[in-house]
Amino acid sequence: MTVTPIRTRPQPEATPESQRLADLHYQYGSRFFQIGQYAEATEALERAVQANPRHEGAQLLTAAAWGELGTALAGEQCS
Repeated sequence: MTVTPIRTRPQPEATPESQRLADLHYQYGSRFFQIGQYAEATEALERAVQANPRHEGAQLLTAAAWGELGTALAGEQCS
């Protein structure tokens, strides 16, 4: 079986301004994540990814925050 790679649209380079904005939102999201406020974290981190789609840290932490948010919601439903 041959695997065909998925082709994605190339992301434009971030401007210095959009990189600073992405970094700022990433820092906010990271702080929210650290204190367990996952809904707020996802909002801030998604803004970081919007500002710079190549921000790998924001991409990874967004996924982690969504995972934690889902786990928290599932725990509330079981209670």
